[in-house]
Amino acid sequence: MSKFRITILAILLAFTMSMPTFVFAYGDYTNYTKGSATIGTVYGDRTMDYLADYYYDENNTYTQRDKNSICISFTDDMKSSFDSYAKIKTYADAKADKYPASYLFDGGNFSMGNPYQTIFESEAAELRVMGATGYDATTLGSAELSHGASGLEAMLKKAKNSGDQVPNLVAANISGDSDLTAAFKKYGVKDYIVVNNYGVKVAVFGIIGKDSFDSASADGCSLDDPVESANKVVSEIKKSEDVDMIVCLANTGNGGSDTSQSAAKKIASGVDGIDLIISGNSTATLTEPVEENGTEIVSTGEGSGSIGTVVFTKKSGSYEYKSYKLQKLNSSITDDYTVSSTASRLKNLYNSGYFSKYGFTYGQRLTTSDFDFPSVSSLATTEGDNPLGDIIADAYLSSDSNSSISAVSGGAVSDTISSGKVTAGDAFAVLSKGTGKDGMAGYQLVKFSLKGSQIKTLAEKGSKPGKSKADSKLYFGGLTYSYNPHRISTNRVYDMKVKGENGRISDSKSYSVVADAYTFKQIKNLLGGDTSIESSVNLAGSNGNDQKAWSSLASYLRKQGTASYAKADGRVNYDTSFNPVNLFKQPNKMVGVVVSIGVIIIAVLLLLIIFIAGGIGSRRYRGGFEPGKKSRRKTRYPKQAKEKPIFSNKKRF
Repeated sequence: MSKFRITILAILLAFTMSMPTFVFAYGDYTNYTKGSATIGTVYGDRTMDYLADYYYDENNTYTQRDKNSICISFTDDMKSSFDSYAKIKTYADAKADKYPASYLFDGGNFSMGNPYQTIFESEAAELRVMGATGYDATTLGSAELSHGASGLEAMLKKAKNSGDQVPNLVAANISGDSDLTAAFKKYGVKDYIVVNNYGVKVAVFGIIGKDSFDSASADGCSLDDPVESANKVVSEIKKSEDVDMIVCLANTGNGGSDTSQSAAKKIASGVDGIDLIISGNSTATLTEPVEENGTEIVSTGEGSGSIGTVVFTKKSGSYEYKSYKLQKLNSSITDDYTVSSTASRLKNLYNSGYFSKYGFTYGQRLTTSDFDFPSVSSLATTEGDNPLGDIIADAYLSSDSNSSISAVSGGAVSDTISSGKVTAGDAFAVLSKGTGKDGMAGYQLVKFSLKGSQIKTLAEKGSKPGKSKADSKLYFGGLTYSYNPHRISTNRVYDMKVKGENGRISDSKSYSVVADAYTFKQIKNLLGGDTSIESSVNLAGSNGNDQKAWSSLASYLRKQGTASYAKADGRVNYDTSFNPVNLFKQPNKMVGVVVSIGVIIIAVLLLLIIFIAGGIGSRRYRGGFEPGKKSRRKTRYPKQAKEKPIFSNKKRF
């Protein structure tokens, strides 16, 4: 009997010791050092020799492992899309089986755009689900910074105190006040970390670009120069670490479709030694990497529809780029049960903790749309008005009966409206950015007064379409006007009228305007930071109560539907003609100044021409014949040679 017990104990001991080899794929996030962290994953201090050469893949096929390559799977701009993480976990685990040196990173913007962001601060739902998925590291993006330093601080503390596994957070050029600094320290935010998988070490650091930072309402946060910071970090890695590869998580996009990856390329060209840049905050999906200064730049583009994979193979002692693939997160990939359960548990919190406060439930049907609205990116490039911008502006105006004009910046919009059933959750997704004064997700509406002349200035600056950025593009409710890009600057807007009023808008009259808090900030910037506007801000909504931008849209959709927004209604006449009547109609003082200067210039040119012509004429007549006078000089003719007569009377002998 004793021999039997000893045998059983021996078997149990052997099984227990072998479990880590088969169960774990990612690290225990320990051994932190100054300014960085070294992650010792399972058997990180051992080599590939401890792994079998073959394994059974997801199709139960006996497959050879690739021990000679590094596989990096990545996402970016997930925007709280929890339904995708269960598939990401399944996909990443399969890659870890094939490539022992396998890593999972995220390029930032992991929050915002989904109802889970409503519990960003109170539950830190995104980081907790990413931890369950097995991410090695992520970085901060414009979406996270839009919560401001206080929101970011609350989220990081909640994530750490939850007791759940969370991903490492790398951010080399973001800092804040003492409270945020303390939260960074508590969570363990580092400039860079080193991930060690079976002896293969990958250093990863995080950078946010100026465009990303500027597009966020990052109150209480400050930004260091991206290229200088990247240079500093890479130098430190080369000096202090012995790594096989350096990866940069760069949330540097401008929020538009920049296929050239200009901001990421600035980092790559300005910093030697980066092997891979995972670029975030871009709507551009890169089907092939962009190469710059020996650095591969990759991006899945906006949304959570895909996961990317880059493989580097070891040759002559170093790792070289081998392949790149984007994989759709569709039904071909099964959901991981553990991640799916975690997401479902947190999902119940946003209905009870958020939507009910504003009179809605997440899945509540508001209306049905027979068509798709234009894309968010179109808000930056549209000439004239845009149905998506129009319906949001009209929703704002409908929410406040005391305002006569409304405005929305293209940069305030995070999603569009698709055909089919439209829910309160869809309305939230359209205007999900920021945090209100009540500390809850979503910008609140504000109202303020502007002079007619200021509104004209906004219309002129806000009507000019851009190539990619939508921040300065404005859409109005309650206004109609014409805009001609060929007219003189500061006078390109004319025939502006306020709905319900007779005649054109008055430059000196004050008008009540309603907008979301983000748009209000852009309006102040477009007006040169006019501080006098600040004092007239009030919360919009019935009886002055706080009202969210998204909830005003939800209420408007429930009441009005979408039928009248199938196409632009022409509230902005984008006139590109050179018709003189349109070019000089309703001139302002600047036009008068320009015309006066033009007349003076023409007069000067005419006088100059006359003067030059007179000078030429006087030189022509000097010392010669002058009309009306008799010349005193005799006409001299040249002497002629004497000609010999052809015939002579003399005889020739």
